[in-house]
Amino acid sequence: MTLCNGVNPQRISGDLMFAYDFSNGGGNVDINYYVWDSTLNKGVGAWVAKGDITSLVDSNLDPVVEATTDATGIKGEMAVNLSKLPGVFTADTCKDFGAAWAKTRSSTSFQSEIKDYVTPQPTVISNCAPLEILKEDSGTAPLAGATFSITANAGTHAVPAGQSPCTTQADGFCRVAIPNTNPQAYAFPLLFPGSYHVVETAAPPGYLLPANAAAGTNVTVPQAKNADGVVIPLTVHDPLGSIAFEKVDAVSGAHICCATFHIVRTAPDPADGVTYDKTVTDNKTTSLATGEVADTDNRNGFIGVSNVFTGTYTVTETNPPAGYNLPDAGVGSRTLGVTVSQGVTTGTWAANDNVFSDPTVPSITAVKSSDPASGTVEPDRGRAGPDDQLHGRLHQQWGFTCRRRGRD
Repeated sequence: MTLCNGVNPQRISGDLMFAYDFSNGGGNVDINYYVWDSTLNKGVGAWVAKGDITSLVDSNLDPVVEATTDATGIKGEMAVNLSKLPGVFTADTCKDFGAAWAKTRSSTSFQSEIKDYVTPQPTVISNCAPLEILKEDSGTAPLAGATFSITANAGTHAVPAGQSPCTTQADGFCRVAIPNTNPQAYAFPLLFPGSYHVVETAAPPGYLLPANAAAGTNVTVPQAKNADGVVIPLTVHDPLGSIAFEKVDAVSGAHICCATFHIVRTAPDPADGVTYDKTVTDNKTTSLATGEVADTDNRNGFIGVSNVFTGTYTVTETNPPAGYNLPDAGVGSRTLGVTVSQGVTTGTWAANDNVFSDPTVPSITAVKSSDPASGTVEPDRGRAGPDDQLHGRLHQQWGFTCRRRGRD
């Protein structure tokens, strides 16, 4: 808040001043009441006198103001019931006073103040109560940038103007802008006592709204406090996104383990400024190297990656399973695009395809013939007649053995 002299806050419309007037040695005290109006004096502002309230009483004839002096007549005390003072609090307007301080005058003249500076003391005086909403990630880290709407439930006074929606700040708490402050100041929404419905309408940049966010939460104002007298805020946790994809044999379609993939965020959101460049290996969850993330799906050929910011990504297979090759460039699915967004736990994949398929490593067989009489080995000429038949048997995947029969 702007300071008028480096110590005291600059006056704004609605500020109150009580003039406590008594003469040295006198026992009578007069209390006069003033309200600051910033529109007067061409915007400079001025105090507007509201009159002597020394003898003011409420509808029950109880005093609104009480003031006394000590036996010396040079010290005094004053108490005022602001809820009973005309024009301070109204049924339709929340008003909040956050600081109070005293200034000394050298005489009963209104202008004869002594230029002393008494440090303002923080105070909470309001006909409303603040609503505290705290935004955190899936743990306890505060998140800025979430937006919440606040509406009154049946039987509760409508939300005052300017108190909804609110936006979370760096400390995770949701606040509204205070008008006419420079630099801009923020405060908790001030609401009349009652029941309210709170809905998160926008998640922080990069995050997702929690499940059932649209249903919202009911909260009572004033909020409960803990044993230390601290308000227990309404705390809402927002998750990050996730993606899921599969690895299969290009021919059989069977799921196979254990390929490695490179995941890159192609267009970081300027609002969150987060880049993502990670690798993941199917079924690998421990002994992770720098830049490597765990697979969250323990099934062979099914890969899951969690804690992913919203945005667009490419997923590229960089190392195929044993016995397989990567598909040729432009053939099959070596790289796929995916978008992480609200409500899609697997991500939205380009062409609705999140399956990577690899061909097996081809078998190369050399066939040779041998002459048992001479013991020589001759290259196969590529043809065989009735008297020159080759019979073979395939061993495992790679070997092919032959023998010669029936040659004269």
